[in-house]
Amino acid sequence: MSLRTCFFRTPIAPVLISAIWIGGCGGRSPDHTTTQSLPVCTTELGPAPLRRITRFEYGRTVADLAGVDAASSLSLPPDEETLGFDDIATAYSVSALHAARYLDVAEQTAGALVADSGRLNAFAGCDPSAGDAACVGAFVSAFGRRAWRRPLTNDEKQALLQLYADTSDPGPLDGLSAIIAALLQSPRFLYRPEASSPTATAAEPLDGYALATRLAYLITGSGPDEPLLAAAETGQLESDAELLSEADRLLATDRARELFVHFASEWWELESVANLEKDRSLYRRWTDTTPAALAEETRLFLSNIWDGPATLSRLLTAPITFVNAELAGAYGLPIPTSTAFEQVTLDPLRAAGLLTQGSFLAVHAKADQTSPVLRGKFVLAKLFCKPPAPPPPSIVVSPPTVDPRLSTRQRFAQHTADPLCASCHTKMDPIGFAFEHYDATGRWRDIDGGQPVDATGALNGTDVDGALDGVPSLAIRLARSEEVSSCAATQWFRYAFGRTEQTRGDTCTIAALSRALSGPNGDFKQMVRETVRAPVFRNRAPETQP
Repeated sequence: MSLRTCFFRTPIAPVLISAIWIGGCGGRSPDHTTTQSLPVCTTELGPAPLRRITRFEYGRTVADLAGVDAASSLSLPPDEETLGFDDIATAYSVSALHAARYLDVAEQTAGALVADSGRLNAFAGCDPSAGDAACVGAFVSAFGRRAWRRPLTNDEKQALLQLYADTSDPGPLDGLSAIIAALLQSPRFLYRPEASSPTATAAEPLDGYALATRLAYLITGSGPDEPLLAAAETGQLESDAELLSEADRLLATDRARELFVHFASEWWELESVANLEKDRSLYRRWTDTTPAALAEETRLFLSNIWDGPATLSRLLTAPITFVNAELAGAYGLPIPTSTAFEQVTLDPLRAAGLLTQGSFLAVHAKADQTSPVLRGKFVLAKLFCKPPAPPPPSIVVSPPTVDPRLSTRQRFAQHTADPLCASCHTKMDPIGFAFEHYDATGRWRDIDGGQPVDATGALNGTDVDGALDGVPSLAIRLARSEEVSSCAATQWFRYAFGRTEQTRGDTCTIAALSRALSGPNGDFKQMVRETVRAPVFRNRAPETQP
């Protein structure tokens, strides 16, 4: 068969500590007035896979523990992505490179902590650098509890004190540094083990410390802070009201806003923007600093969405953005008077939320041209959860040659002319054409290939089918789609639980999350609260359940 051309994009290894192996895995409330009363799912729970903290989570966790820059974790190998996210448990692997880098980062973090006497002493309530045995023991208990997210057993504490005795020459700081580095390389730190009975035949409630760990990483992408660990220790998290109270406290922190930005950036495939490049002979305003500026624009936009109202509709339709002088010039907007990023209101006939952000438009385009395929495929796969089938193996995947005499629509006409291509492209391309007023860098254009831009298109096979003319018309349809709301809830479920949906209980949970997101008072924060209320969050399925 001749090759045709279409245009399309296409077991956990153990970690050993350098010094020692430390064993032991021990370890319906009234809603707020703004929360819609939602049913909870009591049917079969999905599995609870063993989860490793991601590079993103590692950096934030050591930053909160030791006051170091969270970016220190960027020296760790990037996490494998599955389903578009970096925290899917089945994708985990730990190589020799991982172990070596964990050692490096742990030792660097230990060095920074022992150099910070105020933070060091705060853990112990005394000065452990003086070498007093009781004070060193207090530090081991306090720091170990925060690092491993539960109290240490006596055996674990004694093993660490022995490590201190073996390494505190020439001085106590050397021994303390060894303890910190060992704790931060341990599987008890790198993974999130949850105690369960191997003979259980029904779901078991998580113990307080495991629940605190789930809650902290769900909302902040970091380990439990002291108030949350204290609530776990005193049994307060067994109360629905107290658990939701802790969730609300964490939702109000900067860490929660940062996690939302991280989740949305992965969901919308924006993580690569910082390394993006364009053909500068065609797009002369693209410079070395443009990718970072686009990333900051989107970070500020997503932060603004989170600060409220944090609705799906605003994410999709809000005609605002944030620009500095460089981006304002690139977009053809008035230049800000200062060098800082400023919020600007855009023409609602042209702009629609994240769909018209430069980062999204530039990532979902080629280096030398726009791509109706990439943009249309994204909408189907990530907003409707209806990914198109991959192209047949007989098809060579390559973009059309740029011809300045032809518009994008003309150059992509082969998709619908070729029967092998048409089956998928008749769904993707009409969506992607609605983005044609935006070039490959995200700049508005009225002319393409010497002709007026035709941004008409259509949605087909969805619950909001109809004609499109530009991105705002698409955004309005997406914002009122129940399928889009359900897909957004599905994306969050996968990120929140580190796995795909697998059971009837999972389906029920996603339906509840979707209602919390799209209900009369719904938004992303209410969806997080509903996640905390879900039985699958608060319980662990028996080991025998698939």
